[in-house]
Formats: sequence, C-alpha cells, structure tokens
Amino acid sequence: MREHLDRLNRSLAGIRMSAPLSHEDWAQLCQELISRNSARDAYLYLQVTRGAEFGRNHAWPDSLQPTLFAYVTALEALSPSFLERGVSAVTATDTRWARRDIKSTALLATFCSRNSPPMPGL
Repeated sequence: MREHLDRLNRSLAGIRMSAPLSHEDWAQLCQELISRNSARDAYLYLQVTRGAEFGRNHAWPDSLQPTLFAYVTALEALSPSFLERGVSAVTATDTRWARRDIKSTALLATFCSRNSPPMPGL
C-alpha cells in the first residue's frame, strides 16, 4: 500500500495539493471500507479533488478543503478461457495532451501544460 500512497502524494504534489491524509490515516480509511464490504475479491478506488467552491473560479482559494471519495466494489472473476487465450486489443495514439484547444471538463491537461515545458511540435 505504501507504493500506492507514495504515488498519490507525488501526484498531489505535482498539481500543488497537499496530501489530505497521512499514510496511516489512508490505511485506516481503506481498512474501514474493506471491513464494511462483503466482497471476498474486490478493488478499492480513491479519488481526491481540490474541493467544492461556489462559482467557477480556476484560481482556487487557499481555504478550499479537499473532497475525498472512496469505494470498494467486487472484482469479477476472470473466466478460464480468458486466462488461457487472453483477449485482442486495438491500440491508438493518445492525442488528448496535444489537443489542449478542445474545451473539456478535464482541466488537468491544461493545468499541466501551463506548468510544463512546451510539447514538441506544438
């Protein structure tokens, strides 16, 4: 779990957010979610947002409190044929970062692009 939480903290630091919980507090929260769930095989999802603010302001105020969202859900067992044969996949170039001109609710690419070196070819 330490590696996952270290990555979460690095990601938060990358967008200039402080970690809302310590590793120990995250571990307690995760253990509580797992203990309340009846699934034998499950996965746990964590999400941290900068918080809710009245209005639409991309320059977040310092007083904003992060919103934490987490859940546990059953992990479906893989069929034996899936494990034996695998699946086919189609790959494609990810152009989301190159298309910062497209209006989207995903603001992270725009934020990162303003705080990162220019992308080649743009």
